Amino acid sequence: MYRVGVDIGYSTFKYIIVDDKEQEISSEYVFHRGNIEAAFMSMLEKIENEYKIKECYFGITGDQAERMPKLKKYCLNEVTALIEGAFASDSSLQSIIELGAQKAKFITNLSKQDRTHIKFSMNSSCSAGTGSFLEEQVSRLGISLYEYSDYAEKATTIPRIAGRCSVFSKTDMIHHQQEGVKTEDILLGLAYALVRNFKANVVQKNAVTLPVMLTGGVVHNKGVITALKEVFQLEDKDILIPKHFDKVSAFGATLLAAEKQHAVTIEELKSAAGFSHKENTEQDGYPALYPFGQNESINKHTCGNALTVREGYLGIDIGSTSTNLVLIDDEKNVIAFRYLRTKGNPRQVVQEGIDSLQEQFEHRLKIKGIGTTGSGRYLIGNELKAALIVDEITAQAKGAVEADSEVDTVFEIGGQDSKYIRIQNGMVVDFEMNKICAAGTGSFIEEQAKKLDIPIEDFSQLALKSEKPLNLGDRCTVFIEGNIAKALASHESKEDITAGLAYSIVNNYLNRVVGNRTVGSKVFLQGGIAHNQAVINAFRAVLKCDIIVPSFFSVTGALGTALLVQEKLAQHVSKDKETSPAIQRDVLQEIENLFLKGYTGNIDSTKRTIGIPRVLFLHKLFPMFHEVFKTLGFNVILSKA
Repeated sequence: MYRVGVDIGYSTFKYIIVDDKEQEISSEYVFHRGNIEAAFMSMLEKIENEYKIKECYFGITGDQAERMPKLKKYCLNEVTALIEGAFASDSSLQSIIELGAQKAKFITNLSKQDRTHIKFSMNSSCSAGTGSFLEEQVSRLGISLYEYSDYAEKATTIPRIAGRCSVFSKTDMIHHQQEGVKTEDILLGLAYALVRNFKANVVQKNAVTLPVMLTGGVVHNKGVITALKEVFQLEDKDILIPKHFDKVSAFGATLLAAEKQHAVTIEELKSAAGFSHKENTEQDGYPALYPFGQNESINKHTCGNALTVREGYLGIDIGSTSTNLVLIDDEKNVIAFRYLRTKGNPRQVVQEGIDSLQEQFEHRLKIKGIGTTGSGRYLIGNELKAALIVDEITAQAKGAVEADSEVDTVFEIGGQDSKYIRIQNGMVVDFEMNKICAAGTGSFIEEQAKKLDIPIEDFSQLALKSEKPLNLGDRCTVFIEGNIAKALASHESKEDITAGLAYSIVNNYLNRVVGNRTVGSKVFLQGGIAHNQAVINAFRAVLKCDIIVPSFFSVTGALGTALLVQEKLAQHVSKDKETSPAIQRDVLQEIENLFLKGYTGNIDSTKRTIGIPRVLFLHKLFPMFHEVFKTLGFNVILSKA
């Protein structure tokens, strides 16, 4: 009897037909674009019409097999099917690396005779080690996925590209393009980024026992194979690539189906092929967003009257997406600010910001002190000889506490970073930041808006019109895009999709950044994301508590830095007053009385001079005196005596 095995993944539909001697009759690998039912019915018609098959052993596997509930009894475990198909292809293997569209697997300690010591791992909710990661980047370069391999073969260098996240990789790609790096080289760099991520997050510290079989659709990409060889230090003899490397699990399903005697007629398969299309019910979806608030970001950035002010303290927050500058006066009033796009060139943007402030103050502005924060704080801080270089957590907390001393929780969401800060009595007592995922950041919203052809300025109001926001999940941005594609194919409205995206960013942030940490009674939402009312409302709907958008919410890090600079310089002025010349003379007299009482300075020529010069005694042998002198405002200089 013929055997039919089907493997349905997030992006692809694979099937293979073999005879009773396990010889292939037909096979196919297609992108289903969310329309799995059409792909399945097309396969059945081909089986019936071209091969005249009326009955077969049937097995189905893959992530999306569950969408066919009436065929549940024919469903097979995807790992078991993969191992079965791999061993049938080559029994000498000891490890398997599978790189699929949204799944990446690593299996080792394999043996045809003994399968009791198998080690298995796979990716979690991140696309960075999968084919979707490559597909996402290729679309940005205007190249077909089918052309990728040929392009990568022409590469001459391997530029470094972050493989941690699809959205973050985009930044590196843009920088390389601006520097004139060839497309071919960028594509090869992406292949290496994928493999490095796979090794770090899936394989981890496990040994790859040889030989290793490569499976999954990504193996079509020769650049990935090149990267696998170098990153894992493999030679050609160490690698097994079966004939149907992209359909190994489907092949395994044919074998298991025969073993389990899963016989079925084609007519029965047709009648059981009804797919589960989840409707957007109240249980599956979310509450509408519009009742939770409107237009709260308006009038939140009103500066004080700066017409007569000619000096101030400048805080600069240099991030990967935006660079923000805030200028405050002696009374801590914000007298000017700038919110600028970093565009990969922080030096230029900071200079443009400072020049713009000088123009506003007719080039008569005196900057009394500069502080920097953000990812570029050391680069810019050192170049500007900043009085203070401070971490983002401290800066954001300071800006929040200045707005309201009772704030106890800060949610800060920027372009590529998101932070949770817990505050008690004005001090930071706990914090967390996003790791390597963009799905809880502003970049996530911007990426999806572009793909939906929605101006980012219109995103919020569109989402607030939704009556039934969709549940699109809170996984990787690339995977959520797959859910968006399915929603569009099902003719869901953009209003419901954008509202669903607002919930996605909130759930991702709460699950991956906040986790089990405490959310207090007074919560601030800071960062550019607070311009988006839909996101504010989604936080309120999920947490069922109030979310406060403070003044200058988009530049709170720069504001906090300016405040810290002012405080530091004020302390120095106060210390200088305390250590006046008269006080310094008194301290010197005291030291003389304590350590040199009775010393005349006369030298007895009949005696050999021994002992330790007083400067060395005070400053070298007892380092604590250095700190004492510094505290008193002295410059400590060691004598060479």
